[in-house]
Amino acid sequence: MGYTLKEIAGQHHRMFCDVAETATQAYQDFWRALASGESRQGTFRRINAQGSDIWLEATYLPIKNRRGSVISILKIANDITAAHQEAERKMPY
Repeated sequence: MGYTLKEIAGQHHRMFCDVAETATQAYQDFWRALASGESRQGTFRRINAQGSDIWLEATYLPIKNRRGSVISILKIANDITAAHQEAERKMPY
């Protein structure tokens, strides 16, 4: 992503997203589901430190404490930007 730990520590996930996306109901529902303990996976567009779009194949996993409350979210992701861009170039319009 190109960020340093100092740049992202304590920041909300929305810093990696387009502002228009974070304003959507779908984005709010995504975080509501995670907060309730549901994992999510898929292909996601994000913004790197240089301001460019990147595409991630990612899984978001809620981490719970002993009481069952979600205390953090673990994200495991692979950068699939090159494959995504290649697929877009091959799509007939």
